[in-house]
Formats: sequence, structure tokens, C-alpha cells
Amino acid sequence: MFRFLNKKTPNNENAKKRIELEIEKLRELKEGIFNKYKEYQNEYYITIIIDKRILSIDSGIEKDKLPDYIVFLIIVDLSYPERKPFVLSRTNFNNPSLMDGRDLLKNIYPNYTSKNTIIEIVNEIPHFIEKVINAIGYKFYGEFHLGSTYDMKNFDNMIVNTFKCKIDKNDKENINRFNYNSEYILILSNDCLILFDVKDTGNGVIVFWSSLFAITDLQLNKVQKVVSINFYDDETNNEFHLKLIVENILFFRDTLVKKMRFLKVKPESQKLIKGQKHEKRITAKEILNMKIDEIEKNVINLKERIEKGEINGYTVNTFTTLCGKAIEHFSMIGDNKHMQYLNIMKDILKIEKVNQFTIDNQKELDDGIQQNK
Repeated sequence: MFRFLNKKTPNNENAKKRIELEIEKLRELKEGIFNKYKEYQNEYYITIIIDKRILSIDSGIEKDKLPDYIVFLIIVDLSYPERKPFVLSRTNFNNPSLMDGRDLLKNIYPNYTSKNTIIEIVNEIPHFIEKVINAIGYKFYGEFHLGSTYDMKNFDNMIVNTFKCKIDKNDKENINRFNYNSEYILILSNDCLILFDVKDTGNGVIVFWSSLFAITDLQLNKVQKVVSINFYDDETNNEFHLKLIVENILFFRDTLVKKMRFLKVKPESQKLIKGQKHEKRITAKEILNMKIDEIEKNVINLKERIEKGEINGYTVNTFTTLCGKAIEHFSMIGDNKHMQYLNIMKDILKIEKVNQFTIDNQKELDDGIQQNK
């Protein structure tokens, strides 16, 4: 079974009654949506079955490829509704597959609050399936929750590859984060990497996860069976490093490379070979302390990269931040050079993809602010 965060769940009869009343309401679901449920150790596992005939898919060919029924699993415990439900895909209906244990609630019902009900979530699942299948281009869906505990046997029935590993004792960077003596399981799904600290009971606790798009560098030492992976988080502008001793390391490398090629992911190093260095990304702290000559060099470098089509959170956000710093600097000293950087920024923002990217980012920010009010 899947588990929530490692927290004791109260044995509350009132909570049970509330959940069971909501499950009763699922009888009112519209035609083409079915459900069944079971209770296990104070958690409720609600299976939702969607008949593909009720879906509005743009392409008839795509609809023909779909399985006749698409299954989701909703898990609630006795802390519901304060603790959000956990929503998983149990059918492989899309590529990259979402059937890897990720929680899809935030994409199915983005504005969920404790006032919402299970039936409201269920009614949104067909719309979510349609959105995923009709989407143009790649979009990452779902999330994994650090500290969540999974029965590792669940992954036997998922679209994933599993590797046993340990933390390399030479990885001093993570000495306070991981236990060098623990056994870990590394899961590779179609677009994610998830690291579990595995217990004797067969349960694993998520200690790290990342989209494959966040990988900037990968290096291998075949003799020592050590893989070194660098990740970059666009949202926080931070880098993270993992150094693992992986069983069957060559198969791991080949599997990861194939998945990244399918996603058209290119690490900063361009080639996944031993000793290849990745380009160091500029951090917020470095921008704060950066001298004007460094700012100018980086503005030109990022401008060229964006003009070549490298449009992502790092390039666009860092470029506009550095331009703003240059404009501010030259304005303060009365140098008309600030107009040069103002025009450079305007020219880049006129690029259609950059403009759309900034609009989408602002919309997500506004939505987030609205949700938190």
C-alpha cells in the first residue's frame, strides 16, 4: 500500500464517518465514471475508473490508442480533509507515463482546499486526462512528497526501472542529509528520478526526487561503480549534487540516457561521459555580489543563448535580472549606457517564445498569490 507522510493518524470515528459519507456521494457520479473502495489501516483507497468514451480527445487516432478504461487511485486518511488526498494514475495512458507513484492532485484540482470534497476531485479527473492527451509539447505533471513512505512492491506494477544503491562515502556535501550505511533504491520513471531510503519492512521513504529535465551533468566511474549527478532547480536557482554507488551501473547509465534522449533532454555537459564538466549556472547570491563588468559579460552571453532558442526559466529569469542590475547601475552614475541595456532587454522580450514564457510565469505567480490569500 502507499503511505502518507510519516505521521500518526488518529483513530477518529467522526473522521471515518465523514469519509464514508463522501464515498457514498460517489454514487452520484455521471455516466462513464465508476468507483470502488476499501479501508486498510485507517486509510481509504478509492479506485476511480474512467470510460474513455466520455473523453473529448482532439485526435480520433489518439483516442483509439487509449485503453478502454483509465484507472486512478485516491487515498485519504483520517486527517482528511486537512491533509490533502493523494491521487495516483494506475493506467498508462500517456507518454511519458504518469504511472510512477507521483501525486497528481495539484494538476487535477489546483485550487484544492479543505472545503472541497472527494467527488469534486473525481469530476475533474476526466478533464485532466483530456488536458494531458491534448497537450502540445511536453509538460511535467504531479509531484513526489519528501518523507512519504511507499511499499516498494508497488513499483513492480509500474512503468519504472529500479536500481539498488548506496551514498558514496566520499560525498561529503550530503554528509548531514543521507546515511552512508543505509540501503537506497533509485527509481527511474519516464521523466523522474526518485531516491528511497529502504527499511527492513520493505517500505521506502522518499529522500530526494527530481525531474530528468533538472539534470545538468552526469559522470561515471565504472570501476568503482560510482555515478555523480548534478541537478539544477529553476524555481530556487539552486544546484544539488548526488554521488551514488549503483549496482549494475552500466545498465543504469544506458537507461537514463535513453529516457533523456526520448525527452530530448541535453545536460549542460552535452555528452554524458566521464570527466565532462557542466556549465556552472549563476546563483542569486552571485548576482548580488557581481561586479558590473561581469554583469555585462553575462548579459551578452545569455542574450546569445536565448536568441539561439535556449528559452527556459534559468536563461530568461537570469537575463532579465542581470539587465535590471545593469540598467540600475548605469542610471545611478548618470551614464546613458543604461538605455543600451534597456533596449537589449526590450528586444529579447519581443521574441514571441520569451514573451509567452514570461506571461505564463506571471500567470502562475498570480494564481499562486491568489491561492494563498
